[in-house]
Amino acid sequence: MSAAATATAQTGDDAALVATALPQPGLDRAKERDLRTVFGRMVREQPSAAPDAARRLLAGDAPDAAKIAMLRALLDDNHPAACELLTYAVVTVPPVERAHGESVPATALRLLCERAATVTAASAGLWQIAFGSPRVSLPLRVRAATVCASLADVARRPQLEALATSAVEPELRDAIRRGLAGPVAATEGPGIPE
Repeated sequence: MSAAATATAQTGDDAALVATALPQPGLDRAKERDLRTVFGRMVREQPSAAPDAARRLLAGDAPDAAKIAMLRALLDDNHPAACELLTYAVVTVPPVERAHGESVPATALRLLCERAATVTAASAGLWQIAFGSPRVSLPLRVRAATVCASLADVARRPQLEALATSAVEPELRDAIRRGLAGPVAATEGPGIPE
């Protein structure tokens, strides 16, 4: 981590911290871990400022590793806005093809899927991605729909059964049927490229 990023983290100035993460091409996993530590400190020291800092980072030109580090730091700290920001990342961050690893939207979706069975905000985010965000890529919407359907309670099943016959995209209809047929592993299946 650069001396500027370390000094910035110690002062708690989230805007400057985010700025230090932006112009670093070739950010790797080790740098992601360093940033995750710095962002984690910011989340703990300034929890009310963290969501705005995360939105600015996600909306900017930061390297994917910096964006993922911020999302993971929010999760590490069980920040109340973590799932909302994961959903925001899936819906708003352009999916950039990567030679290695997942894109920011695919990573954010996987993290939501992993929490959907136990965290209401995660399952609500998946519902929004699958059925309320048509600009999200179809493979990501399919994965979200599959997990939503596999976790559906008795009250949600009729709505999903209706969507399984009325959704415009056949892939979405198939995903709902697959999910309703049985449990789906949160990190496997179509729509989450490896």
